[in-house]
Amino acid sequence: YMSYPFNNNKGVFSQCKFETNNPLLGAVIPQAHITMWNVNGVKVIGSDFNYNAGGAYPLGSRGTGIGTADAKFSVRPFCLSATNPCTSTKRSTFNNLDWGIYVTNSNPLQTITVQESDFVNNYNDGALFSGVDYLTFINNKINVGGSPLGSGLYVNSCKYYAVQNNTITSSIIGNLGRGIIATASGAGVHTIYRNTIDNLNIGVAPQNNNAGAGNYTDGLKIKCNDFTN
Repeated sequence: YMSYPFNNNKGVFSQCKFETNNPLLGAVIPQAHITMWNVNGVKVIGSDFNYNAGGAYPLGSRGTGIGTADAKFSVRPFCLSATNPCTSTKRSTFNNLDWGIYVTNSNPLQTITVQESDFVNNYNDGALFSGVDYLTFINNKINVGGSPLGSGLYVNSCKYYAVQNNTITSSIIGNLGRGIIATASGAGVHTIYRNTIDNLNIGVAPQNNNAGAGNYTDGLKIKCNDFTN
């Protein structure tokens, strides 16, 4: 998606499959399955993003599921039960990529919602968000990949986010990765709440200034999370 900021975009990806399963023509290095720049309202629903080409590309050159700049979008599950409330869903998945989701914003009000999605063995970070205010990242499951600097979720220079009810773990013995990295949130109310983090070197890694002048009412709050192993 190229820049079109004038109206809500009607684009919907529902139960789609994006996969790299062989070398690309012309020796092209995989980039991203979906890219967006300065659009509003694209929906990704119950879709899969996979790298499945074995050693055709080295770690760190296997592409991104969704890569955006200044785009407002959502990733949600697809309802299979056709009932309200929904009783059965198909979750979106991001598997064996460099990043599941990679976002860099210059306009922080292009906010994003990611919920009930699975991120498995993505080499750098499950999801990285930079410059996104009011991010909602809830009820996701993340299995952290193998990069020694990797993480389940990286929020950089983001404000007013809600990171809640996520499960972040690693199946790699001795994984040196981190569950959640929060960098330079600055003043504002930001929450990392009721997440379960297991088998990682560091559970939550706050970096640089994540607070305002008064920490009793302002700044990053890390509450009611479970850390094991």
